[in-house]
Amino acid sequence: MVAMRLLRLALSLGLIVGGAVASGTARAEYPSGWGGGGKGYEMIRDTQAKHGGSASGAIRSAADSEGFATFTQGVQAEKYRGKRVRLAGWIKADGVAGWSGLWMRVDGKDKTGLAFDNMNDRAVKDTSDWTQFQVVLDVPDAAEQLYFGCLLAGKGKVWVDDMTLDIVGNDVAVTGKAVDPAPRKGEPAELPAEPANLDFER
Repeated sequence: MVAMRLLRLALSLGLIVGGAVASGTARAEYPSGWGGGGKGYEMIRDTQAKHGGSASGAIRSAADSEGFATFTQGVQAEKYRGKRVRLAGWIKADGVAGWSGLWMRVDGKDKTGLAFDNMNDRAVKDTSDWTQFQVVLDVPDAAEQLYFGCLLAGKGKVWVDDMTLDIVGNDVAVTGKAVDPAPRKGEPAELPAEPANLDFER
């Protein structure tokens, strides 16, 4: 329970950022366009297990893994402001003793975490074949950036593939919620307007 609270705090306060691989994360065959990381975790582009195409993204814990690891990407919020946005993707799990899931966070100019969901209340656990999941958030007019990805907390291995980031109608239910924003630490990152390599083909 404590670990879950720390993970929610780290993601919501922006302690995980896009565009860089965290210290301690294996770099071999790292998927193009993705950042993130996690101490003691291997994160690779896996050509052996995939939902579609020729590859997926894989996160695997090691004996000395601490906490959690995440693939992370970020985009400018301009085209999504005032819209409802859905992050969808396929996840396969093998022996997940902690939990896994997709996550998305909406940031404002001076604050982090205007809206957030990490599937903590409907997490992927144990062993399961490819299953599609989604995270849906309303993006307020004050939004500046969207961060998103897939995480693994604790021991095990997960694969993620064929993700999409789309604007949807109000008939699609929101899965997350608005959160109490916290002051941003440092200047906002320079982010692209569009996501990249969501199918982990590169």
